[in-house]
Amino acid sequence: ALAAVFFLFTIFLFGMVRQKRKYNQQLQNDVKDRTIELEKSNSLLSNSNEELNQLTNILSHDLKEPIRSIVGFSALAKKEVTDNEQLKEYLNFINKGGKQLYQLIEDVTIFQNIGNNAPKAAKPVDMNMVLTTITRTLSSLITEKNATINAPKLPVIYSDARSISLVCKILIENGLQYNQCSTPTITISYRKEEQQHCFLFQDNGIGIDVEFQAQIFGMFKRLNNREAYQGTGLGLSIGKKIMSKINGEIKLIRSEKGQGSIFQISLPIHVQHKQELQLSHSILS
Repeated sequence: ALAAVFFLFTIFLFGMVRQKRKYNQQLQNDVKDRTIELEKSNSLLSNSNEELNQLTNILSHDLKEPIRSIVGFSALAKKEVTDNEQLKEYLNFINKGGKQLYQLIEDVTIFQNIGNNAPKAAKPVDMNMVLTTITRTLSSLITEKNATINAPKLPVIYSDARSISLVCKILIENGLQYNQCSTPTITISYRKEEQQHCFLFQDNGIGIDVEFQAQIFGMFKRLNNREAYQGTGLGLSIGKKIMSKINGEIKLIRSEKGQGSIFQISLPIHVQHKQELQLSHSILS
C-alpha cells in the first residue's frame, strides 16, 4: 500500500513538474512575443515622433517666411498712406496679427523641441552674464517701458546655460509686458536652500488673481485681453517644461492683483559644485 501511495505521489509530482515547465515555457514565449510587439510599437512611435518633429520644423520655417513678408509690407504700406485713417487702422491690424501669429509659431516650435534632445552635461554658468545677455536682448522693451532690472551679484552655478537663460528671459519679459506701472521694476535675488539654488523674480506688474494661479503653467492659458497685452500663453509652459528637463522647478511664490508677482526657479546644487565649495571651505579653514 505504501509503495502504491509513493508511486502515485511520484506520478503526481512528475506531472506537476512537467506542467510547471510547460507553463514556464508558455510564459517565456508570451513574454518574447510581447517584447517583439513592444519593440515594434516603440519603433513606430519613434518614427512617428521623428516625422512629427520634421513636419513641425518644416511648417515653422515655411509659415514664418510669408508672415515676415506680411508684417514687413504692411508696415511699409502704412508709411505710404497719409490721408486715409481707416486704411491705416486696417494695416495696423494686419501688422499686429502677423506679429502675434509669428510669435505663436515660434513658441510652439520651441515647446515641441524642448524634449527632443538629451539633457546637456552641466557646466559652470555665470548668472551675472546670463542676466547681462538677457538685458541686451530685451533692451528695446526695457527702453520702451522705461523699466529697471535690479540684481545683486549672482553666483556661478552648474547647469545648462541655454535652458536657464531662456527661463530667466521668460520671467523677466512677462514681468515687463504684464505691467502698467510708469516704471516697471524687476528684482532678481538669490538664496541657497539646503541642496538647491533658488532665484526669485519679483515684479510690480498687474499680478494674478488667486482663482487663476493654478492655471498659469497650462498651455495657451491667457488671463488677460490679447488687445491689451501681447503674448501667446505658452511662456510659462515652456519654462516649466525646460525646468523639468534640467531637474529644476519653477513655481509662483506670491501674487496679488495689482501688487505684482514673485516667481522662483530652483535647481539642485551639482555634485561638482559641492566638491568645489567643500574644497574652498577647507582652504579657508
